Amino acid sequence: MTEEGGVEARVEDGRIVLEARGLYPLDHYLQRFAEALDAPSDRPFLVLCDSRASDVVRSPAEMRRVADFVVRNTPRIRAVAVVTRDGAPFGLTRIAAAVAEHHGAEIGAFRAMEAAEEWLDARVRPR
Repeated sequence: MTEEGGVEARVEDGRIVLEARGLYPLDHYLQRFAEALDAPSDRPFLVLCDSRASDVVRSPAEMRRVADFVVRNTPRIRAVAVVTRDGAPFGLTRIAAAVAEHHGAEIGAFRAMEAAEEWLDARVRPR
């Protein structure tokens, strides 16, 4: 991560955690996400995206790219919880969730970390 921002990704107990801060290009975010998906796992990942410290407001087209990425990777992803600020970031995440759901993937939009973690914990059972 630079002073301007960036995305850190790690795998913890079968869960991918993405933390986004400041400003960063969408391709950087998707690259970190893809790299984390390469980690060995015997079941699909639960993914927690924390973008509360991000200064980025994505366009609807960019959010569609995120949804498309999740849909394409559904065999490796069980569910994605995105924690974001109120306003446009939250609303745009809900749009991505609707697009993903239409294609059989699951994205949840949350304002609080605890709610996102509870939602993911409820999805621990394999599909």
